Amino acid sequence: RKFVSWFYELLYESAFIRYYKLNFPNKIKEHHLEYTVQIIKRSEELYLQQFPGSEFTLVMHPGGFHEMHDEHWPTLEKLLNEYDINYIYLYELYPQWEEYQLVGDPHPSPYANGLFVEALAEQLKSGR
Repeated sequence: RKFVSWFYELLYESAFIRYYKLNFPNKIKEHHLEYTVQIIKRSEELYLQQFPGSEFTLVMHPGGFHEMHDEHWPTLEKLLNEYDINYIYLYELYPQWEEYQLVGDPHPSPYANGLFVEALAEQLKSGR
């Protein structure tokens, strides 16, 4: 895994890759999602070791995942449940993600972040 990470890092530094906006891996597969969930689970374990008696909740900002939601969410949701990870995912908050991102930048706008914080606060108050 270290070699793959190093290789991707090297590729991302390439002017050719940046110019043509190529992405690696070019297709996200279930094993990529499972590896991500394994990292999250390990993070949860370390967090609970450091803060015994606490709760761990994964909060996923819906913006970055919006393009991939339909294809990957069923698998990711299944894996999060299999690994017994508590999560909050507010996908429905942004029906048209493009309207909530910064102009020329895929990151959320201040308005989008404000909506997210309000919705997250409501979820936490309701005991989600």
